[in-house]
Amino acid sequence: MHMKIVCAGMHRSGSTWLFNVVRVIFMENKATIYSCFANKYDPENDAPFHIVKAHQFKQNIRDGANCIFTTCRDLRDVAASAVRRNLVENTPESVERYLKEIVEREYEPWHRVSNYEVKYEEMYQQKPIVISKIAKKLGVYADPVKVAKTVESLSIPSDPGGFDETTQLHYNHITNGIPNNYSITLSKGVIATINLKFSPWLKRKGYIK
Repeated sequence: MHMKIVCAGMHRSGSTWLFNVVRVIFMENKATIYSCFANKYDPENDAPFHIVKAHQFKQNIRDGANCIFTTCRDLRDVAASAVRRNLVENTPESVERYLKEIVEREYEPWHRVSNYEVKYEEMYQQKPIVISKIAKKLGVYADPVKVAKTVESLSIPSDPGGFDETTQLHYNHITNGIPNNYSITLSKGVIATINLKFSPWLKRKGYIK
Protein backbone atom coordinates (compact mmCIF):
# COMPACT_ATOMS: atom_id res chain seq x y z
CA MET A 1 0.00 0.00 0.00
CA HIS A 2 1.08 3.55 -0.63
CA MET A 3 -0.06 7.01 0.42
CA LYS A 4 -1.31 9.07 -2.53
CA ILE A 5 -1.22 12.86 -2.37
CA VAL A 6 -2.71 14.96 -5.16
CA CYS A 7 -1.69 18.60 -5.70
CA ALA A 8 -4.32 20.08 -7.99
CA GLY A 9 -5.18 23.53 -9.23
CA MET A 10 -6.02 25.57 -12.26
CA HIS A 11 -3.15 26.77 -14.42
CA ARG A 12 -1.17 29.74 -13.08
CA SER A 13 -2.49 29.36 -9.52
CA GLY A 14 0.57 28.04 -7.68
CA SER A 15 0.03 24.29 -8.00
CA THR A 16 3.68 23.72 -8.98
CA TRP A 17 4.88 25.43 -5.80
CA LEU A 18 2.45 23.30 -3.79
CA PHE A 19 3.63 20.13 -5.54
CA ASN A 20 7.26 20.90 -4.74
CA VAL A 21 6.49 21.79 -1.13
CA VAL A 22 4.93 18.34 -0.64
CA ARG A 23 7.88 16.69 -2.39
CA VAL A 24 10.43 18.52 -0.24
CA ILE A 25 8.55 17.82 2.99
CA PHE A 26 8.83 14.09 2.34
CA MET A 27 12.42 14.39 1.16
CA GLU A 28 13.32 16.20 4.39
CA ASN A 29 11.86 13.20 6.21
CA LYS A 30 14.06 10.84 4.16
CA ALA A 31 11.00 9.22 2.62
CA THR A 32 11.06 7.40 -0.71
CA ILE A 33 8.71 9.20 -3.06
CA TYR A 34 7.33 8.81 -6.55
CA SER A 35 6.18 12.07 -8.10
CA CYS A 36 4.88 12.98 -11.53
CA PHE A 37 2.25 14.83 -13.53
CA ALA A 38 -1.17 13.20 -13.76
CA ASN A 39 -0.85 12.04 -17.36
CA LYS A 40 2.20 9.92 -16.46
CA TYR A 41 0.94 8.50 -13.19
CA ASP A 42 1.59 4.80 -12.58
CA PRO A 43 -0.47 3.57 -9.62
CA GLU A 44 1.62 0.38 -9.52
CA ASN A 45 4.83 2.21 -8.62
CA ASP A 46 6.17 0.59 -5.43
CA ALA A 47 7.27 3.81 -3.67
CA PRO A 48 5.42 4.29 -0.36
CA PHE A 49 4.47 7.89 -1.17
CA HIS A 50 2.91 8.97 -4.48
CA ILE A 51 2.74 12.70 -5.19
CA VAL A 52 0.73 13.65 -8.26
CA LYS A 53 0.33 17.09 -9.81
CA ALA A 54 -2.85 17.75 -11.78
CA HIS A 55 -4.76 20.50 -13.50
CA GLN A 56 -7.82 19.08 -15.25
CA PHE A 57 -9.92 16.82 -13.02
CA LYS A 58 -9.45 13.11 -13.67
CA GLN A 59 -11.41 10.52 -11.71
CA ASN A 60 -8.56 8.00 -11.80
CA ILE A 61 -6.27 10.55 -10.16
CA ARG A 62 -8.86 11.42 -7.54
CA ASP A 63 -9.57 7.73 -6.79
CA GLY A 64 -7.53 6.36 -3.91
CA ALA A 65 -6.12 9.74 -2.91
CA ASN A 66 -5.38 9.98 0.80
CA CYS A 67 -5.00 13.76 0.69
CA ILE A 68 -5.96 16.30 -1.96
CA PHE A 69 -4.43 19.77 -1.81
CA THR A 70 -5.79 22.46 -4.12
CA THR A 71 -4.86 26.01 -5.06
CA CYS A 72 -6.90 29.15 -5.64
CA ARG A 73 -5.97 32.53 -7.12
CA ASP A 74 -7.67 35.77 -8.13
CA LEU A 75 -8.88 35.09 -11.67
CA ARG A 76 -7.60 38.48 -12.80
CA ASP A 77 -4.09 37.52 -11.73
CA VAL A 78 -4.55 34.10 -13.34
CA ALA A 79 -5.50 35.78 -16.61
CA ALA A 80 -2.60 38.24 -16.43
CA SER A 81 -0.14 35.40 -15.83
CA ALA A 82 -1.59 33.43 -18.74
CA VAL A 83 -1.30 36.46 -21.02
CA ARG A 84 2.34 36.95 -20.04
CA ARG A 85 2.97 33.27 -20.80
CA ASN A 86 1.27 33.67 -24.19
CA LEU A 87 -1.34 31.09 -23.22
CA VAL A 88 -4.19 33.42 -24.12
CA GLU A 89 -4.71 36.67 -26.02
CA ASN A 90 -5.26 39.87 -24.06
CA THR A 91 -8.83 40.32 -25.31
CA PRO A 92 -12.13 40.08 -23.41
CA GLU A 93 -13.40 37.18 -25.52
CA SER A 94 -10.24 35.08 -25.27
CA VAL A 95 -9.76 35.65 -21.55
CA GLU A 96 -13.41 34.93 -20.72
CA ARG A 97 -13.27 31.66 -22.67
CA TYR A 98 -9.96 30.67 -21.03
CA LEU A 99 -11.11 31.39 -17.49
CA LYS A 100 -14.47 29.69 -17.97
CA GLU A 101 -12.73 26.51 -19.08
CA ILE A 102 -10.19 26.34 -16.28
CA VAL A 103 -12.73 27.19 -13.57
CA GLU A 104 -15.10 24.48 -14.79
CA ARG A 105 -12.51 21.80 -15.57
CA GLU A 106 -9.57 22.57 -13.29
CA TYR A 107 -10.93 24.36 -10.24
CA GLU A 108 -14.47 23.44 -9.27
CA PRO A 109 -14.22 19.61 -9.54
CA TRP A 110 -11.06 19.51 -7.41
CA HIS A 111 -12.40 22.09 -4.98
CA ARG A 112 -15.34 19.83 -4.20
CA VAL A 113 -13.04 17.03 -3.00
CA SER A 114 -10.22 19.14 -1.54
CA ASN A 115 -8.86 18.41 1.93
CA TYR A 116 -7.04 21.73 2.11
CA GLU A 117 -7.15 24.68 -0.27
CA VAL A 118 -4.24 27.10 -0.40
CA LYS A 119 -4.77 30.62 -1.68
CA TYR A 120 -2.01 31.87 -3.93
CA GLU A 121 -1.80 35.07 -1.93
CA GLU A 122 -1.06 33.05 1.22
CA MET A 123 1.67 31.13 -0.61
CA TYR A 124 3.24 34.39 -1.64
CA GLN A 125 3.01 36.22 1.68
CA GLN A 126 2.96 33.50 4.37
CA LYS A 127 5.00 30.58 3.05
CA PRO A 128 6.14 29.12 6.42
CA ILE A 129 2.60 29.22 7.83
CA VAL A 130 1.17 27.50 4.75
CA ILE A 131 3.93 24.88 4.77
CA SER A 132 3.31 24.13 8.46
CA LYS A 133 -0.37 23.54 7.71
CA ILE A 134 0.46 21.26 4.79
CA ALA A 135 2.88 19.20 6.90
CA LYS A 136 0.25 18.91 9.65
CA LYS A 137 -2.31 17.64 7.14
CA LEU A 138 0.25 15.05 5.99
CA GLY A 139 0.96 14.03 9.57
CA VAL A 140 4.70 14.66 9.35
CA TYR A 141 7.14 17.19 10.77
CA ALA A 142 8.88 19.74 8.58
CA ASP A 143 10.95 22.84 9.22
CA PRO A 144 8.77 25.33 7.29
CA VAL A 145 11.52 27.90 6.79
CA LYS A 146 13.94 25.28 5.48
CA VAL A 147 11.32 23.80 3.16
CA ALA A 148 10.43 27.26 1.82
CA LYS A 149 14.09 28.04 1.10
CA THR A 150 14.62 24.69 -0.61
CA VAL A 151 11.62 25.17 -2.88
CA GLU A 152 12.62 28.75 -3.68
CA SER A 153 16.10 27.57 -4.65
CA LEU A 154 14.87 25.08 -7.25
CA SER A 155 16.30 25.87 -10.66
CA ILE A 156 14.00 27.07 -13.42
CA PRO A 157 15.12 25.89 -16.90
CA SER A 158 16.90 28.72 -18.69
CA ASP A 159 16.51 27.46 -22.25
CA PRO A 160 13.32 28.21 -24.18
CA GLY A 161 11.20 25.09 -24.14
CA GLY A 162 13.09 23.68 -21.17
CA PHE A 163 11.20 21.52 -18.68
CA ASP A 164 12.23 19.71 -15.52
CA GLU A 165 10.27 16.47 -15.05
CA THR A 166 11.16 16.27 -11.37
CA THR A 167 10.10 19.74 -10.29
CA GLN A 168 7.54 20.36 -13.08
CA LEU A 169 9.17 23.77 -13.59
CA HIS A 170 9.51 25.03 -17.14
CA TYR A 171 11.19 27.91 -18.90
CA ASN A 172 9.73 31.30 -17.95
CA HIS A 173 7.59 29.58 -15.33
CA ILE A 174 7.36 32.61 -13.05
CA THR A 175 6.59 35.90 -14.79
CA ASN A 176 5.29 38.38 -12.22
CA GLY A 177 4.00 36.68 -9.12
CA ILE A 178 2.98 39.78 -7.18
CA PRO A 179 -0.68 39.44 -6.12
CA ASN A 180 -3.20 42.02 -7.31
CA ASN A 181 -0.82 43.21 -10.02
CA TYR A 182 -3.01 42.28 -12.99
CA SER A 183 -3.68 45.86 -14.15
CA ILE A 184 -0.11 46.14 -15.43
CA THR A 185 -0.80 43.38 -17.96
CA LEU A 186 -4.52 43.26 -18.65
CA SER A 187 -6.45 45.84 -20.65
CA LYS A 188 -9.25 47.74 -18.93
CA GLY A 189 -11.74 45.92 -21.14
CA VAL A 190 -10.45 42.52 -20.05
CA ILE A 191 -10.55 43.48 -16.36
CA ALA A 192 -14.10 44.80 -16.72
CA THR A 193 -15.17 41.57 -18.43
CA ILE A 194 -13.69 39.39 -15.67
CA ASN A 195 -15.29 41.51 -12.95
CA LEU A 196 -18.67 41.18 -14.68
CA LYS A 197 -18.64 37.58 -15.90
CA PHE A 198 -16.98 36.03 -12.87
CA SER A 199 -18.39 38.26 -10.16
CA PRO A 200 -20.05 35.42 -8.16
CA TRP A 201 -16.83 33.39 -8.09
CA LEU A 202 -14.67 36.38 -7.17
CA LYS A 203 -17.09 37.37 -4.39
CA ARG A 204 -17.27 33.81 -3.04
CA LYS A 205 -13.49 33.71 -2.80
CA GLY A 206 -13.23 37.18 -1.27
CA TYR A 207 -11.45 38.85 -4.18
CA ILE A 208 -14.15 41.47 -4.63
CA LYS A 209 -16.88 42.70 -2.29
